[in-house]
Amino acid sequence: MSLLLALYPVLGLALGLLAAAAAQLAASVSPAAAGPAGVLALEAIARLRPRRALAAVTRLGWPLALALLAVKLAAAAAVPRPALTSALMLAAMLGRWAIVVLCYGGARIGRDSGDELPGRAGFGEFGWASLIAFAVTLSVGEALGVVVLVLAVLVTLAIRVACHRRIGGVSGPVVRAAGEVVETAVLGALGVLAAVL
Repeated sequence: MSLLLALYPVLGLALGLLAAAAAQLAASVSPAAAGPAGVLALEAIARLRPRRALAAVTRLGWPLALALLAVKLAAAAAVPRPALTSALMLAAMLGRWAIVVLCYGGARIGRDSGDELPGRAGFGEFGWASLIAFAVTLSVGEALGVVVLVLAVLVTLAIRVACHRRIGGVSGPVVRAAGEVVETAVLGALGVLAAVL
């Protein structure tokens, strides 16, 4: 069992905490900047790799990648400050969980240098990553956690099915792009729920 893949959701939690720290720092200057600062911290930590992967694997390229960034920024700005840490942690964690799901079984394509998958997940990695992600999401988000979790699962499964039907498998850029899409979907859902509730 690859311990690294099994703990990818924990890595996402850590990245979310770093982003939340940046958001709190920005909030001391301007409360309205907290959410966007957290998102920009996630982008900086990832060195724009997921954004570049999104641009590379879709026909819409950079316009789609930048549109998803705008969605993340707007969603984070809509999340109230007390819930921002949880929102950033859950989004980053579920994005990393989606990466594990896409690395589980199935075909791999595009084994060029730098495009490798983070690893091949077996049932153990998939199980542990899912247990961690689901337990944290449901304990932190409670009832909203169920909604966010269902959304993350549906988006991840849709990406997985589309990849295997259209291109015959997944590659490193596809996996990174998928993680970014799930992260954006989760943060977007939390932003919408915050605005509605």
